[in-house]
Amino acid sequence: MIPKIYLIVKSKVLKMKKNKISLVALFSAASVMTNQCWAANTMEEARALLNKPVNIESQALDPNISNVTTINQNTVQAIGYEANLNHAVKDVKLTTTSKARGAMEVAIYDQISAGTVLIVAGDGLGSGALITENGYIITNQHVVGKAKEVAIFFKPVGNSVNLSKKDAIIGTVVKVNEFKDLALVKVNSTPPSARPIAITNGSPKVGEDAHAIGHPKGEFWTYTRGYVSAVRDNYKWSEGKNSIKREAKVVQTQTPINPGNSGGPLVDDERKLIGINSFIAPNSPGLNYAVSADDVKQFIAQEGSITNTAVSKQNCGDNIFGKGRDKDKDGPYEYIAYDTKCTGKIDMLWEAPIDKSKPIILLVDTNDDGKWDVIVMDLNRDGKWDISYHDTNHDGKIDLVGKHPDGKPVPTSFEKAS
Repeated sequence: MIPKIYLIVKSKVLKMKKNKISLVALFSAASVMTNQCWAANTMEEARALLNKPVNIESQALDPNISNVTTINQNTVQAIGYEANLNHAVKDVKLTTTSKARGAMEVAIYDQISAGTVLIVAGDGLGSGALITENGYIITNQHVVGKAKEVAIFFKPVGNSVNLSKKDAIIGTVVKVNEFKDLALVKVNSTPPSARPIAITNGSPKVGEDAHAIGHPKGEFWTYTRGYVSAVRDNYKWSEGKNSIKREAKVVQTQTPINPGNSGGPLVDDERKLIGINSFIAPNSPGLNYAVSADDVKQFIAQEGSITNTAVSKQNCGDNIFGKGRDKDKDGPYEYIAYDTKCTGKIDMLWEAPIDKSKPIILLVDTNDDGKWDVIVMDLNRDGKWDISYHDTNHDGKIDLVGKHPDGKPVPTSFEKAS
């Protein structure tokens, strides 16, 4: 069967010969039609790829597969960082969601929200607590991930205002403690409205009030109130089977928190930090945990970073987890699988169909949930990336389309997906 695009171009050639029109116009017309076809088709292809499962099993190394430029963790981090940063500040209306019952709660919200920051890192969004006037911020290690720099947003003055990228302040990750799930971030300047949060001495008492401010599920600067349920020494937890085994003194509360509260302050009635909200018990919304102020103080005194030295058993040095040939409904393709974070599982996959009329694709799992959430395409296989699709809130749907005029894997700009 003769492709429709061929018949259209052939028809144009005959007309051009008849009218003595330049062949340059022919190639321009063919290029425009081809690009239009790609624009229509790549969105649907990207949507289908979002549902393609990530194969975390060990991959065979096939010496017959040609290598490509090594893709490292900085690339995947940069891709995720840019997508999440744009998602965080694009068309977001900030409204005060405090539900205080009285004057004390209003005062706590007004003061502590001015010391609570929004953090955008390669792995997503989180919260943080400003603890000094010169810009030191405490948050969770899992909020900053492997990032060296993150974007910091302070609460704007007023109850309703639009955030934009120009409001972002770059913060440098000074040190981390992966086992206590803590990170220290430094910004070079803070707005006049920012107010540091003092750290309490000692442990809170069971039954005391506990107040939390953070950004649960993107609801920025949300206030919740509850009480201390328990204080537990040497408490152990992890985020999953293959994740870091953490241990710290924690404050257990029934103060409602959700993803996005991570790294934010838990304070007492005196507006002093009693913990950093860190995790919730699975399927138990009333069991919420914050790393204690005692551990925060120990971490501040800690010299340098303390990290988990365990690495992948396979080729973590060059990040290649495996390579070979496979096939799907569209035919055979070569692939190279990457473990860019040395976790022992695939988080990035390069695919090159044997059919050279099809684009080269880069799939990225930015938050390690076993699902692709960024898809970058080299449409004409010239070694330069042309377009990307981003599922920024990890709901299985494309939110943003990235543009790559410079051919690099990180977009220079985004537009909303239609």
